[in-house]
Amino acid sequence: MVSRAFQAIASRRAERARALAERYPACRDGLRFFAAVTDFQRRVSPTLCELSRGTPEGSAEFGPFREAMPALRVLVRKWGPPPLQHASESFRGAAVDRALLRCLRGRDLGSAAGFYARVLLQPALYSPERGEIRAVPPSGREDLVARCPRCGHAPQAGSLVRQGDGTGLRWICSLCLLEWSAPVSQCPACGRAGRDAISQYRAAELGCLRMRACESCMVYVHAVDLTEDRAAIADVDDLAALPLDVWARDRGYRKLCPSLIGI
Repeated sequence: MVSRAFQAIASRRAERARALAERYPACRDGLRFFAAVTDFQRRVSPTLCELSRGTPEGSAEFGPFREAMPALRVLVRKWGPPPLQHASESFRGAAVDRALLRCLRGRDLGSAAGFYARVLLQPALYSPERGEIRAVPPSGREDLVARCPRCGHAPQAGSLVRQGDGTGLRWICSLCLLEWSAPVSQCPACGRAGRDAISQYRAAELGCLRMRACESCMVYVHAVDLTEDRAAIADVDDLAALPLDVWARDRGYRKLCPSLIGI
């Protein structure tokens, strides 16, 4: 059952975020907020996961998402940053519908509206099985080389895994949370590939986290090295990479896709 599968991964994600919050004080507020959001997704998933066989295509079908908004609004007022708190009051009715549609089309993921849309859509789009969903337009993110094979959206983060005698890479989708294999030496944005295409940076205090940057298009994505920490969850640990994000921005790099909470 999709709902039970989503509840299981949501519990693991929230637990990981709380553990990282204790480990990295500088990122504590964001990680605790993410854990609260993931708990919310777990609670509403029995309703929203019923939509997983096809996401809504018209405003008449957005009812379950609008009904979940009051509880999400309360959560944001308690745990969220001021910009999301201020935006919550205007995110009602038709504004919810517009944000959901824009998010499905790969737009505004880093805005306040994009936050609310992603939180609501993830339980509906999640599936433990690889397969297509019908509501996302074929275009998705045509500007990217690495696009989710299920919904067409950008990868949020990656996992480095042992593969034969070398290293493999798996991306996790920023929207539907699907994981898929990808070339380890290829930029997910511009497609440049080769031994020198991707530079990898790390901060000693961040353990298994790596910043993988393309020196051609200056796009970067974080990845976790699962050979060092098997408990890591790529897009959750991504939230603890704030020191690397600051370092990257100061040097002209830009992140491929903002995290769920806008980092």
